[in-house]
Amino acid sequence: LVSNHDFTSNLGEAGISVGYNRVNENLTSSPNDLQHLLALVNVCDQDVRVDIGTTHNENFELFRSNAVRTTSINQEFSDPSALLLYGLDWNDLNDVSPVSSCLQDVTVPANQAFILSERTRIRSGGHFPGDYAASIGRGITGWSYEGFAFAAHLAGSACSAALSSDVEPNLGAASVPVNEVTLTGRGPTATVFAP
Repeated sequence: LVSNHDFTSNLGEAGISVGYNRVNENLTSSPNDLQHLLALVNVCDQDVRVDIGTTHNENFELFRSNAVRTTSINQEFSDPSALLLYGLDWNDLNDVSPVSSCLQDVTVPANQAFILSERTRIRSGGHFPGDYAASIGRGITGWSYEGFAFAAHLAGSACSAALSSDVEPNLGAASVPVNEVTLTGRGPTATVFAP
């Protein structure tokens, strides 16, 4: 799922607002920082090893040098709400270095949950719903940023081998709807609300 910075809101349900400055062509979002969040729950009595590959929507980028953090905890999460209600804190997660879209040889301990969080931010030069959407035949209605995804591959494959049969589902994706777009800069400020 994609959450806000404080892990208190599922942005796949709550959505975000997008702003675009026509003068400096700068794109922003509210909330500003997002968390691409994954929890793999090991309900087996033995450790499981996997390679975890992640992707982001091309309009977003990992933010800060320690943008990727992980932890393992004794908790079984049944759904995104249970994960967010746990009370996650960025400072309780451990730095993963170097930042990569493929974490290799991840061990998910027996009867524990492995949590991966990637702090991400919209690219200032990214596309926004509006003129860009219209240019590809879409309006503001139903606009969302797709492509926040993960894949669990066989361990030691550098995320290039077959998907792991130990993880179900071994593929997943999330999207973030856009609730409104505000244009500032040259001309009048205009806000368009998505229906």
